[in-house]
Parts: sequence; structure tokens; C-alpha cells
Amino acid sequence: MYPGSHGRDDAADLAPFVPTPRPVVERMLEIAAVGPEDVVYDVGCGDGRMVITAAKMFRARGVGIDIDAALIEECRAGARREGVEKLVRFLLMDATKARLTGATVLALYLLPESLETLEPAFERDLRPGVRIVSHDYMIPGWDGRLVRSEVVIDESGREHKIHLYRMPVTK
Repeated sequence: MYPGSHGRDDAADLAPFVPTPRPVVERMLEIAAVGPEDVVYDVGCGDGRMVITAAKMFRARGVGIDIDAALIEECRAGARREGVEKLVRFLLMDATKARLTGATVLALYLLPESLETLEPAFERDLRPGVRIVSHDYMIPGWDGRLVRSEVVIDESGREHKIHLYRMPVTK
């Protein structure tokens, strides 16, 4: 786990806040085939750009989860600014305690050890057919669930990997 900056001893900090570049956000949502019937969850949502973009571009509903109160306030302000506050909600909580049962798409930009920590929750909560899209890092032990990977180049020329997984039809 990442040594947290949120200052709480009762919650895990899964990764430092590093914003996903907008072209990568858009491609993650496209590769996951997000549509208006989807509910996009973003664990460690940071400034909320994944959930807000899903609502704005695809009219999807969304839930962002983060442990940082200032970031959650930024998310809520961003949703109001973009006019999607009725489609999204942001939860201030420890992601290791979150229930993900409502997700049809799960977006992740977490360190490998954090993905490994959350993997039991994915198994417990995610329904068959849920799409999981991870920025840069693969989910340990999920090679058999990997649908595809691709590289996206951001505005600065940096390469980003996107990995799409699907929960099996039978658990």
C-alpha cells in the first residue's frame, strides 16, 4: 500500500493521486464500451474525471470512491460545473470497505499491490459480464480474464497501457 497523504490511520491509501490524462480517460471508456445503461465505478477516483467524463460523453451513471475529502469536494464541484451532478455521486470512504455490486464497468488506476488487495472484493461484488478497465497496471492473476490491452499516447507523448477485463459468466 502507498503511504497515505490523507492522514487517517483507519483507512488504506491505495495510490498517490496522479490524474489520468483526458485522452486516456476517453479511450478507457471507449474500450469498455460504456453506454447510457452503464454504471461506471471508479475506485480511487481522484478528481472524478473518469466518472464525470462517462456521464458527459455517454450519459452513463457513475460512482467515484476516494479517501481524500478535498478530492471528493473537487469531484462534486466538477460534476456541478459539467452539469452531470444528477448522474454521478462521490463517496468519501476507504475503498477496501466499499461495495461494488452496482457496477457494470469498473475503472481503475491503482498500483499492482492495491489491485491485489482489492481482488477479493472484485470477486465478491462484481457480477458476471462486468467490464474492468485498468490504466497502466494489470490485475495480478487475471490473465485468463484479459480481453485486450492497448497503448494510448497522451498529449505529452507518454505511453499509457489500458487493460480490459471481463468478469466470467460463471463464477
